[in-house]
Amino acid sequence: MPFASKTALSHSHEAGQSMAEAALVLPVLVFLLVSLVEVGMLTYTKVVLIGAARDGARTAAVYGDTSLVQQVVSQDLADGQLPLAAWNPATAVSVQDLGSYVKVVVRYSHRTLVPGLPVLVGRSPTEPLIPLQAGALFRRRG
Repeated sequence: MPFASKTALSHSHEAGQSMAEAALVLPVLVFLLVSLVEVGMLTYTKVVLIGAARDGARTAAVYGDTSLVQQVVSQDLADGQLPLAAWNPATAVSVQDLGSYVKVVVRYSHRTLVPGLPVLVGRSPTEPLIPLQAGALFRRRG
């Protein structure tokens, strides 16, 4: 009988050890998974910004109207389903006349899901916004 009780005792210690290991590893795995999703969201936001900057520069090259450029960029960001509640096109979209070229720069602040992620890009850990920008240069028509 002593052999059976040692085996039962051994299994209960192994189960307790497995639970302790899972408790240590699970938060790290969840953080890595959420960080991976966050990097995907950052990449998507950057792609939308690049497209908006290109459309804005194309509009500026053809029509030369800054307010129309801001409307086009705003529409592209809305079509990309980016949150625009705190986004101001008057300050976030710049149009530069470079003679036969026109340059459009679009700025956007991405709100993170992971609290510590802004530290990896040189931001304060208490600031949940990561600044992004994209630019495009187009030749004017005519």
